[in-house]
Amino acid sequence: MTRLIILIATLATISIGALLIKRGASQSRTLDLSNRPHLAPSVVAKLPAAYVSHSTAPLTSPSHIVGTLPTPDSNWTQPILEDPFAKFRDWTARYLTAPEQREPNLESEGLDLARTRRQALAQLIRTDPQRALELAVPLNVVHQLPEEIRSQLEERISGRGQLALLGALPQPGKEQQVNPTFRTVTVNRCVLDAYVYGRRLDESTRDDIPFHGIAVDNVIAINENPLRILKQAEFAGVTSSNTDPICSVSGKSANEHNSALAADIGGKIVFLCGLSHALELNDRLIVQDSGSTNNSGGAQFFASPSWATGPKSLLFLRVAFDDQPGAPFPESTGVNLVSKLNAF
Repeated sequence: MTRLIILIATLATISIGALLIKRGASQSRTLDLSNRPHLAPSVVAKLPAAYVSHSTAPLTSPSHIVGTLPTPDSNWTQPILEDPFAKFRDWTARYLTAPEQREPNLESEGLDLARTRRQALAQLIRTDPQRALELAVPLNVVHQLPEEIRSQLEERISGRGQLALLGALPQPGKEQQVNPTFRTVTVNRCVLDAYVYGRRLDESTRDDIPFHGIAVDNVIAINENPLRILKQAEFAGVTSSNTDPICSVSGKSANEHNSALAADIGGKIVFLCGLSHALELNDRLIVQDSGSTNNSGGAQFFASPSWATGPKSLLFLRVAFDDQPGAPFPESTGVNLVSKLNAF
């Protein structure tokens, strides 16, 4: 039996986030897309209007947010190198353009491809959460697929909760079996293994923060942006019951410039006058996540996290096993370990 002594501790006076090597800004991906073309124009022309995004769409379309707050819709018709994802995307195009009397094996083919994609996605979330988010299936496509296939796709999660950065200390000789640092997210009393990228790589534990991402089984990829622009279909749904929404930044009518947007912040829907206010609010939320109060408005949208920093009490347990005679290690070793925590 693999025996691990796991020490989960809040570090005194500093954030454990300083332990991590900055990977977000320096990490890059080079993809050879020469053998993976875009969807053929003849195929795109046959697809339902909700399937594709056009550069001429109004501001409420997610395609207008490319390069600022990117959404899955903006990547869906782009080249995909990863084979399991490319095959499933191509299958959805065939499925949605097929006549009502579809081929008998078309759905069973899609189910096999969805299962293969699910396995690949779970692994990709662990190794490259940003790319996993880019390869998510747009909601307007998901809703047109059979239930059996939808059940194999990623779950979209949006809420408020704790994003924790934890540390583990393995027994001597077991170092390769334990990640020295790892993250979990807790939302609605559910705990998932969390994988992050970009600015979140430098963050320590954060309590009660808004986040969104995609999950498969017990792993979740967290988007680095706390704000998510709603898709056109979602926007229509929330505005049908609110004909004159108020912008959360300006306090004026969101329809003042005929470019209203709706956004999801931790499961709460807010309205905005346009893209500039969406970006401004997203920036404010990022400042809130960092625990700073120096946002442009001078006020906080949400309470700042305080659990991860400052002086803390620490309970240190030496674990002894029945088949291991004597103390696990000398008391002096434990004292030495704790005394070095502040040096992290």
